Amino acid sequence: MRGMRLFGIERFMSVCVYMEDTVRHKPDGEPILKAMEQLPTINKGSVVYVGDTSHDILCANNAGVRSAAVAWSHACRATLEEYRPDLFLESPLDLLQYVRKPE
Repeated sequence: MRGMRLFGIERFMSVCVYMEDTVRHKPDGEPILKAMEQLPTINKGSVVYVGDTSHDILCANNAGVRSAAVAWSHACRATLEEYRPDLFLESPLDLLQYVRKPE
């Protein structure tokens, strides 16, 4: 939360799920499922979980949503590709082609 406030991005988050909010943690899908419970109009088919570790990709897979691995991570691309993310983002702007503004 402190980091989001520091960078002024908290206003873009309608739901946040922290470690204390779930019993099971990544790579289990519970954190994503918990967030989706708080967004009742969201369906699994419209969710893309963006992450920079294998645990993020596995979390998305375990929750039944699409995963997007990022190239700007401390993990090397080859390692992340072993976990078969649905998408691989070279830059943050790449995500824009996969999301759309709600109508």
